[in-house]
Amino acid sequence: MIERIPPSDIEAEAAVVAACFCGAQVIAEIQSTGLVPSDCYNEAHGEVLGACYNLTKARKPVDLITVRTQLAGNGIIEDAGGYGFLIELATSIPTAAHAAYYAKIVIEKSQRRQAIRALSNGLDSLFDPQSADPVGRIQAKVMALGGHTGTNKTAEFDDVVGRTFEALNDAWSNDNEPEIQPAFKTGIPGLDDLVWIEPGDFVIIGARPGDGKTSLGLQMMLNAARSGKRVLFHSLEMERKKIAMRYLSSLSGVSINRMKSGRLTLEEKGKVAHATNEAQGLPFRIEDTPNISVAGIAANLRRELLKGPVDALFVDHLLKVRPADGRADRRHQMSQISNDLDLLGQETGVAIVGLYQLKRAEPGKMKPPRLDDLKESGTIEEDADIVILIYQPDPAGSFRAADLIAAKNRDGAKGTIQTTFESQRMLFTEAKKVGTF
Repeated sequence: MIERIPPSDIEAEAAVVAACFCGAQVIAEIQSTGLVPSDCYNEAHGEVLGACYNLTKARKPVDLITVRTQLAGNGIIEDAGGYGFLIELATSIPTAAHAAYYAKIVIEKSQRRQAIRALSNGLDSLFDPQSADPVGRIQAKVMALGGHTGTNKTAEFDDVVGRTFEALNDAWSNDNEPEIQPAFKTGIPGLDDLVWIEPGDFVIIGARPGDGKTSLGLQMMLNAARSGKRVLFHSLEMERKKIAMRYLSSLSGVSINRMKSGRLTLEEKGKVAHATNEAQGLPFRIEDTPNISVAGIAANLRRELLKGPVDALFVDHLLKVRPADGRADRRHQMSQISNDLDLLGQETGVAIVGLYQLKRAEPGKMKPPRLDDLKESGTIEEDADIVILIYQPDPAGSFRAADLIAAKNRDGAKGTIQTTFESQRMLFTEAKKVGTF
C-alpha cells in the first residue's frame, strides 16, 4: 500500500510566518482568520508563529531579535537551522498584503489532515460492535472541522473584566443599541424581565403532557425569528406540516380545526394568507428527522453555522433523542444527552433550548411541577442554566390559566408569570407577574 503524504502547503506557511515580521496589524489580520500554530504542518513554522503571537499579546515588538530570544533553547528551531532559518523566513516575503489569504490556505490544509485523522480513527469504531453510535460521532467530528475558528478560549481575567465593563458602560450610557444582548427574547414581557437567555445557555422547558411545552417553544422560536434571530428547530415529535399549521393558527387567530375544515370566512382566509406572507424570509429552519442522536443534531447545527451565525437551537423533545449508548439505563442516557447538549452550546455559543416532557400528575394530586420532577432524568436540572416549567391547573377550555415558572435561573431571580393559554391558537398571553422567590 502506497503511503500518502498528508495535505500541506509549506510555502503558504512560510509566507504567513514571514508576514508576522511586518507588524502587529498584520498579525492581528492573521489571527482574525482563526489560524493557530498547530495548524502548521512544519513544526518550526508553528513554533515561530506561536512566538509572534505571544510577543504581540505581551505588547512587545516582533523582529528577529525578540523572536530569537523568545525561542532560545527551542530544539525544533535549532534543528531547522537556528538564527539562519529565522533570517531566511523574515526576508522571504516582499509584502504582507496577502497574509490572510495564505493563512486560510494553511487552515484548509490543517482541516484536511484533521478530517483524515478523524476518519482513520473512525474506521476502528465502525468495526467495533461495542462502539456506541459510531456513525453519528464520526459525522460530528468531521462537521466540527467546518466550524474551525482556532480561537484560544483562555483569556486573562483582568482583560475579561475590562471588556465586560466596557460593554456594560455602553449599555448604560449610549442611546445606540447596547452591546450586551440576549441570544433571543421569549416575546412574553414578564418572562423576559425575569430570565435573560444568553448565547451558549442551556435552557429547559418542562411540562406535563398537554400543558403546552411545544406551543411555548414554538412561540419563542417565532418571536426570535421575527426579530431577526436565526433559529434552528429539531422537531423529533411533530412533522413540519403540523408545525406550519400551528404557526398559521397562532398568527392569524384562526383555529387549526377551522383551517382543516376549509369552512373559512373571507376575512379568515385573508388572515391566514397574511400569516403565510409573514413567514416569507424568516430565518427559521426546521429539521424533523426522527430518532436522531445528539451527534446528528450537532452535525446539523455546525452545517448551519457554515452558512452564518445561529442564535438558538430548539430540540423537541429530549426524551425522543436517540441515546449514544443504547445499553445504558435511562437515567444515564438522559444525563449524557443533557450534558452533550450543554457542551454543544458552550462550544458553539448557540443558546440551546430543550423541551422535556414531565410525568403525568397522579389522579387527585394535581399541583405545580417542581425541579424535583427532573431529578429522575439524570443531570438535566444540574446542566441547565434556566428551567421554565409550565403549569395548567385546569387543562380544559379555550382560555386556560397557565403559570410559567422560572424554577431555575442561574443569573437571576426565580419567579412565576401568570398567563392565559389560548388553546385554539396554541398561544400564551401574559396576565401578570406573581412575584419572585
